[in-house]
Amino acid sequence: MSDDTAAIYKLPYDKEVDKDIYEWLNSFPKSRKADAVRHALRYYIAASKSSGETFKMITDTSEPARKSSPKPVIKDVDQNKEKKRPKLNLSNITKSQ
Repeated sequence: MSDDTAAIYKLPYDKEVDKDIYEWLNSFPKSRKADAVRHALRYYIAASKSSGETFKMITDTSEPARKSSPKPVIKDVDQNKEKKRPKLNLSNITKSQ
C-alpha cells in the first residue's frame, strides 16, 4: 500500500460494553490489530454475500448498558433570581429618635 492510498479509520469502542471486541483485539500483538480487523470485516462481507444476508445496523442496544453518571437533581431554585432583602422595620428606628 502506497502512502497516497493509505487511510486511517479510528474505531472508538467502550471497554465494558464492547468487552468481547476489546478482548479479541487485545489477543493480537499491537502490530497485527489492524490486519485482524481488516480480515474480520472481509470475512463478514464474504459470509453475508454467500448467505444472502443483508447488513443490518444494530443501534441503541448498547445505550442502556453504558454507564452514565447520574444527572444532578436541580430543585426549583432560580439561581439568577436576586435574593430578597429583609424588610426593615423603620417604625422602631423612627420612634427611638
